[in-house]
Amino acid sequence: MSYLSMDEIELIELVTGYAQVSNLTRTQLEAPQTQAVIDRALAILTELDAIDRQLVEVRADNYVAESRGTRLNYAYHTKQLKLSGYNLVRELGYVLGITVIRDKYFPTITKAVNYW
Repeated sequence: MSYLSMDEIELIELVTGYAQVSNLTRTQLEAPQTQAVIDRALAILTELDAIDRQLVEVRADNYVAESRGTRLNYAYHTKQLKLSGYNLVRELGYVLGITVIRDKYFPTITKAVNYW
């Protein structure tokens, strides 16, 4: 069995909406995981980082309406990137067995969590 590093745990907590440490979530993330689970969680974090970089590029280039004869639809591109990010964050929560309480890709969708 393998473990996530403290930096990885803190990043996962931020991505899944735990701005303040939740003892139950921290306990779940500190528990031993199979190597396949850790590999997938780290791959998802890498994909989310790539999506974040692409979103920054889209914002920087959104003034271009046409390029080389091709019309560009940045609203559609942004929506697709955010949807991909949303799905990856949900998968991350599922793979690690934690609840996603806030998703930065669709922040209006939140989940209340009761621990008692």
